[in-house]
Amino acid sequence: MAARKKTLKQDGMEEHRKGFNIRSRATEKGTSYVVDYLDGVGDRQRKQFKTVTEARRYAEKEHNRLQQFGKESDQLGQVDRADAIKAMRILDGRCTLEQAAKAWVLTNPLQSTLTVKDLVQEFTSWMEATPRKLKGSGSYRPASIHNAKIHLAYFEEKFGSRLVSDVKRGDLKKWLDGLPKKDGFKDSIKRHIAAMYTYGIREFEELADISKPTNDLTFESYEPDPQVWVPNEVELFLNTVPDDTKAAWAILFFAGLRPEEFQRLQPRDIGSKSITVRREVSKTGKKRFVTITETLRAWLKKYPLQKVPTDGRMKGVRLKACENMKLIWIRDLPRNCFATYLSAIKDMEHAANQLGHANTEMLQKHYKAIIEDVEEIAEEFWDIRP
Repeated sequence: MAARKKTLKQDGMEEHRKGFNIRSRATEKGTSYVVDYLDGVGDRQRKQFKTVTEARRYAEKEHNRLQQFGKESDQLGQVDRADAIKAMRILDGRCTLEQAAKAWVLTNPLQSTLTVKDLVQEFTSWMEATPRKLKGSGSYRPASIHNAKIHLAYFEEKFGSRLVSDVKRGDLKKWLDGLPKKDGFKDSIKRHIAAMYTYGIREFEELADISKPTNDLTFESYEPDPQVWVPNEVELFLNTVPDDTKAAWAILFFAGLRPEEFQRLQPRDIGSKSITVRREVSKTGKKRFVTITETLRAWLKKYPLQKVPTDGRMKGVRLKACENMKLIWIRDLPRNCFATYLSAIKDMEHAANQLGHANTEMLQKHYKAIIEDVEEIAEEFWDIRP
């Protein structure tokens, strides 16, 4: 009988591909595809897939793995082969050599020699050189790398000489609790430490079995009270920024959109009576309509939104305007102003709904500033016109 070709040969509902048989199989749920082959030690294996594409992909991947397995087997010297035979005699059929090796590794873990200083250097160098992120796609932005280096420098200063595996959650908590209470400071440090440990566990075998010290870590944090600008400061800012960004800033101040929602906004989302925050745009994944007030309508009439300015453009405009005005920008400032001044003239439930919140708790805790005579000040805010 002629030897079967190693290349693809299709015969009705069966394929023979590089030593792998792929055949269709009728089931109650429809047709499935079975991959049938011998593994590296001569045992027959069968895997079932929903589509022939998945079956072919698996066969190709397993073929490459077995080729590599064969190459590694060929590299075993005479001493290694003799050692394997001795080990199998000792085991006497009670388990496989692989099972015995895994059990030994569990009871005799690698002794880590990697210090925190080493890991910080490895991780930040990887961030600079990587073509992808730990999660998702795309490279790290320079600003992200810069922030990671700053925050991890604090961690390195405290634990640099310690072994990575020796830093425990209690050590980290005690240190973080002693750091200055600045807005988001500790959370940012914790986030970068967690990302670094994720990288280390993935890349270094000696760290494979350690637990991240950030797991289930809570610490004394600092959440500043929401703050706003008074109406004349908002008006001065809007009159200071370039005309091509006025519509953008008006939408942020008078519609309260989150910055990331605004960046994904399209001019067609702005109707005559409301702004549509589409489901794929909304942070919560829920579609909502934000009412266009007379204030916002006046700004959009004079300065129609032709194109959403980039985040970098908005940041540059903000920094320059604040410098010229001698004003300090506040975190979530436009959203804080919208929430504070809208809830002063409308009920809290309406304001929460416009912000995209399920209830008023988030509004009261994070966005609504407590100020005297807020109703009177709110009237001035909603009377700002171009």
